[in-house]
Amino acid sequence: MMASTRVRWALPVLVGTVLVLASGAAQAVPVTIQNPSFEANVLADGAFVLTITNWSFSGSDTGTFNPHAAAYPGGVAPDGQNVAFISAGSAPGDTISQVLSDVLTAGVTYTLDVEVGERADGLTINTYVIQLVAGGAVLASDSSASPAAGTFATSTVVYTATGAEAQIGQALEIRLVATVGGGNQINFDDVRLDAARQVPVVPGVGLAFLVVALAGLGLLVARRV
Repeated sequence: MMASTRVRWALPVLVGTVLVLASGAAQAVPVTIQNPSFEANVLADGAFVLTITNWSFSGSDTGTFNPHAAAYPGGVAPDGQNVAFISAGSAPGDTISQVLSDVLTAGVTYTLDVEVGERADGLTINTYVIQLVAGGAVLASDSSASPAAGTFATSTVVYTATGAEAQIGQALEIRLVATVGGGNQINFDDVRLDAARQVPVVPGVGLAFLVVALAGLGLLVARRV
């Protein structure tokens, strides 16, 4: 490889590394959720059960559903075959929830995404709220997703733990809540939670690395000339 080619290849790598060191990079990792897409129950198309494996739930009309084509085109769910539902017999505040093994940690930004669906066969969507909870206290919530009939939309909750919270070190919890009861239904699917910790910025490290790296690059070029 020619020296000039090595330089062209190496310089963008060096610059990118320096930018990461100088600014700090958020490293997001997925938080483990049990049965996040409600696939633990194997159901035929259109079938449902009044249970949700690995999740706690309230209400007599809450469970797992494998959508048929009348509910969603092609009977397709966002992830896998099944969705969770809170349905006609629900009361305001009926909830699907899961307490996680991860705990609230200072300096971490949590992003919770849930697919929220409205059926196309006449069961219009209940109003709802998605909540990220720690130690029983609601940290952040969202109810802004408004899917059209026969579709899903993503509801996103974002929360950064400052370290001042009384719930630091306490278990995280996800809650999917129907805020209005009655003759409608809401579907949930593909629950994801990411945790991103900001890498601390070390003053001067980026510049020092750049000086050393450029010196090494200069030696490489000199040896090739």
